[in-house]
Amino acid sequence: MNKILFMLLIGLSIFPISNLAYSQIAYDPYAMAQTGFSGATGLTMIKGEDGELTPFYRLQLRPEINLDKIGVGFDAVLLYNPDKDIRSEDGEKWDSWRDYIRAIRYFRYGHRRDSLYFVYGALDNMYIGHGLIMGGYSNYDRRGLRFDVNTKVLGAETILNNLAESNIFGGRIYLRPFQILNIAPLINRLTFGATYITDIDPNPESDSEDSLIAYSLDLSIPIIKALGLEIYNELASLRGLVKSPRPPLIKGEVETGVGYAVGTGMEIFSANFKIEYRILNEYFQPTPFDYTYEASKPLKFTAKGQQKGIYSLLAYNLPQKIWGAIAYEDYNLSDPNLYGEIVEIGLIDKMSLRAFYVKRGIEDFKDIFDLDEKSAFTVRIGFEVFSPLELAVSREFRFREREDGKGFETISKTSFELGVNVQF
Repeated sequence: MNKILFMLLIGLSIFPISNLAYSQIAYDPYAMAQTGFSGATGLTMIKGEDGELTPFYRLQLRPEINLDKIGVGFDAVLLYNPDKDIRSEDGEKWDSWRDYIRAIRYFRYGHRRDSLYFVYGALDNMYIGHGLIMGGYSNYDRRGLRFDVNTKVLGAETILNNLAESNIFGGRIYLRPFQILNIAPLINRLTFGATYITDIDPNPESDSEDSLIAYSLDLSIPIIKALGLEIYNELASLRGLVKSPRPPLIKGEVETGVGYAVGTGMEIFSANFKIEYRILNEYFQPTPFDYTYEASKPLKFTAKGQQKGIYSLLAYNLPQKIWGAIAYEDYNLSDPNLYGEIVEIGLIDKMSLRAFYVKRGIEDFKDIFDLDEKSAFTVRIGFEVFSPLELAVSREFRFREREDGKGFETISKTSFELGVNVQF
């Protein structure tokens, strides 16, 4: 195996390639946004900690302005129940400035792959680099920052998860040194990258736990530019508190894990495909900063022994019509992870669809349909009754920050809406 890895590294060092980072094929939630106004009223059912469903009358206003380079979106949600007064989107009380600032959903300058890209607001489906450290991350509707720079020679991708109380931050810098020397077109696009991301509060239940630190080095090489075909590799390290797989899980020691991935990506017309082979030691958790990280991090890092396996992703994008992706990863042929997402806003006349699903550690076929702390599922289907009137139903099982700011909890709710949707 060492000889194989050595040959892969040598091969990667002699073939020229461009930088098709993982983040470039991830769904940009603001890329399909249009200038317009939507508003709705209806009924929302929220499941409480006791398992009982509580009904709320719902009023939502969502104006949006997008002028090519600049975009801003608002999202004000009021829930009312005579026994609980007026609440915010997930049933929280209006007793914090955070509840009010959530009304500004995002402010954006530029687009991904532009020389300058900036986003303030809700961060969803965030990828840094090729995704071995951060992939599919969400800050659960808090207000964070994303700032990217992309030039011919040097670039950077950065993230800050929460302006109100930052604990996850970092990014990736990448360099194309041969652009300066201008040796040859293919060699000039050879890209070296370095990633660093940390969580300074990896366990909300403890005030003394060390920070979780992840960093990596990567090298990417384009083979056929017209097809977006590239080969890349990445060597990553993860340092943090690792629990024993045997009870009690609360005990553990600070360990350093190492992971290696070699992969290839291709872009044909509107489709993207990536496949990786990963080798992980027992203390390395692949893509630690994913969608479920914030909610499950106190118990997430458990020693599993050395793992080897495949990660694959297929994505399709038809601008202003539909975007979809499905990803699958499996190590040692046990407990695979599954992710899927689709956004449809113009492909089917008079209908819109948004759906998202993620599940880690699938034990058997039945487990795919069980929603727990390792999973999330949201779906919203809208039907145009007559322009601009829209009828919509949504189902959500996801995570939200607790009202006291200490950790996260699951939120399960169903909504029925009747509203207007006007695009300019």
